[in-house]
Amino acid sequence: MRVAIVGVTGMVGQVMCKILEERKFPITTFIPVASERSVGKQVEFNGQQHTVVSIEDAIQAKPDIALFSAGGSTSKEAAPKFAAVGTIVIDNSSAFRMDKNVPLIVPEVNIQTLKPSNKIIANPNCSTIQLVVALAPLHQAYQIDRLVISTYQSMTGTGVKAVKQYQAEQEGKQPEQKAYPHPIFENCLPHCDVFFENGYTREELKLVNETRKIMNNQDLRITATAVRVPVLGGHSESINVSFHNDFVIEDVRKILENAKGLIVLDNPSENAYPMPQLAHHRDEVFVGRLRRDLSAANTLNMWVVADNLRKGAATNAVQIAEYLLEKGWIGTSSTEMGMDQTDQVLIEEEITTDPLIEQLHIIYGEIENVPTHYVDIPLLEGLANNAVYLLSKILQEKEDLTREQSKNINNVLVDILDTLSREMERATSTLEEHTRLGWFVKARKQILDDIGTVF
Repeated sequence: MRVAIVGVTGMVGQVMCKILEERKFPITTFIPVASERSVGKQVEFNGQQHTVVSIEDAIQAKPDIALFSAGGSTSKEAAPKFAAVGTIVIDNSSAFRMDKNVPLIVPEVNIQTLKPSNKIIANPNCSTIQLVVALAPLHQAYQIDRLVISTYQSMTGTGVKAVKQYQAEQEGKQPEQKAYPHPIFENCLPHCDVFFENGYTREELKLVNETRKIMNNQDLRITATAVRVPVLGGHSESINVSFHNDFVIEDVRKILENAKGLIVLDNPSENAYPMPQLAHHRDEVFVGRLRRDLSAANTLNMWVVADNLRKGAATNAVQIAEYLLEKGWIGTSSTEMGMDQTDQVLIEEEITTDPLIEQLHIIYGEIENVPTHYVDIPLLEGLANNAVYLLSKILQEKEDLTREQSKNINNVLVDILDTLSREMERATSTLEEHTRLGWFVKARKQILDDIGTVF
């Protein structure tokens, strides 16, 4: 089995290596991949030294599977290229999570939705993973109506820069680079990721949107507040969940005790409850403080904790890979995989499609999934510029374009750039929120219409 880890030198990449070793995942060729500045460095895996290679070299090696933890922009650019050579990509970034054509998978909850034709598989956000592992069995029993979530998230979720900031502040020094606008040592920041116009952060909206997708229920009412805390061991969540059907606490406890991937630790009289120190270096999700909400009908309070680098990222990705291996979907032909005829056609189309056109399709899907209830100008601008880059590459590299096709693509390029400088400028400069949103939505639609003509 040829396995690549893209982002191998990062925090999650290193934990991925450790978990692959611990779980004895069958690897014949290990391909460590990182950015250009890390190419040539040595990393250890299974007791041996391996040389870090570039993304381009890794694609040429055609791994059977690639575990990505290198950030959204890298995933958007590189994941389709890996998929085009037959590699199955499990991506830990947010790049594809809300793409309607990409499955968002937590093995304990919705692994059955995977198909042999899925070449890119999204790993959910760390706080979402532990949330749905704890809630899915209860949702099946009582049907969730509304969720109120408060998270207390380890600074390790931000990465190495955040840990270094914490360590410097702990030693009374000024950090060389700051991950946060305020001190994290002996402090709590109600600020995870960027703020949007509606007052929520990206992390809070991830909890809302990803949970709905994984639970396959767009009607779930969810609100969240995400807080960054000076903790190393994992993320904690206070969850207030209202059900359509009433429950008995003893039954809730039994359901959770019998659920896969969960450990119930709920004995307050003995001071036994989940804590990050207990979850650290563990793959399970811990649940405790189970009690009925005395102020609302059919409502439960619970406390959920997990190691955000393991189950919240690396372990979840490796568990998906193990499932693919168990099903025989890695490193085997479509016939051996047991695909039905439709799946075989899908995968043949995916492999034979021009990689540039395939990437353009993915960008189109990303733009289509840009929310239209708030203004996120950097996101739309970034995706539109990616589309412009791909269209330019198509013009340069595709030799079989007719004159009419080339003219059309040129027109599309000009129109997208014009839209960016016109509608987006209006959305940026207009003070009235409703008007700003109107220009933003118009720009998104125009860009989608333009790209659509290329297909």
